[in-house]
Amino acid sequence: MSWASPSLLSLGSDAFFMILPSGTYVNFKTFAYTKNGVTWNMQEALPKAFVQQLASFQPELRFAEERFAALRASWDIEESVDARHREFTADRKAADHGAQVHIPECQKLDILRRGGTIRAE
Repeated sequence: MSWASPSLLSLGSDAFFMILPSGTYVNFKTFAYTKNGVTWNMQEALPKAFVQQLASFQPELRFAEERFAALRASWDIEESVDARHREFTADRKAADHGAQVHIPECQKLDILRRGGTIRAE
């Protein structure tokens, strides 16, 4: 049994366990339930049950992943383009703000010399 991406079971910001593509799982947290003096601890019971359930849905999940692969790829590309656009916009704003600062030529040369950009003659 194997699938493409890990599955995480969490409640709010509490992650309980993650089922890995190999079908194994990693426990992060556990919880205990006590009723009439008897305590039941989640430990391995829930992860094992989820692994079994995920295995029974694998053909359907694999079919969906294959059918939506192109759409997901386009979303990933769009997200990457958006990230580059945000970086460009931030760089452009910084350049625009820098262009508004006036520094006399002698100070610019001094700054460039101290920064090692140009050599003193």
